[in-house]
Amino acid sequence: MGWKPKQIRLAHAAARAADWTDAQRRTVLGGFDGRGRLGKTLSSKAPGLTNADFDHYMALAEADAGGQIFNTPPLHWANQANAPGHRQAHLIRRLVNTLKLAVDASTGQRVVGEHGERLDGIIRQATAGRADALDQLTAYDRHNVIVALKALVQRHGPTTPRERTPPACRDGSSNSTR
Repeated sequence: MGWKPKQIRLAHAAARAADWTDAQRRTVLGGFDGRGRLGKTLSSKAPGLTNADFDHYMALAEADAGGQIFNTPPLHWANQANAPGHRQAHLIRRLVNTLKLAVDASTGQRVVGEHGERLDGIIRQATAGRADALDQLTAYDRHNVIVALKALVQRHGPTTPRERTPPACRDGSSNSTR
């Protein structure tokens, strides 16, 4: 997958903020189980580097820069790199925000309420009753919730009531007067 160009620029800026030499930067890249290798050299452009590698790289630079780099809160990257399941939790929040706009065509009600109503029911159903809140989810449960939310997004989509297709048009006929 590799890092995106913006991540590469941020990594280089973080290395400068941490006052790393080129050799130190390459040593850090070498610590990612060989994923930082591009041909015979270690490079931030290596295609094997992951987003988790980026978070760890930034956390190390942040530590060497005194605990804060750029305009982020203190220890931002360290917290991000060490938070279990933070990427899955972020994806769940993004899917929920998409579903806040989705309206069930049969009932006319929102799939997930503006303040996350009905999310606990989705979590309970996806985890077979083992959990009913985001902070209670294991990695396996987070995966199941993501699958359920993606299915809901695919089924309902992020449409608002006025963007829905009128029932008469769903069969493929046109309601247009053009």
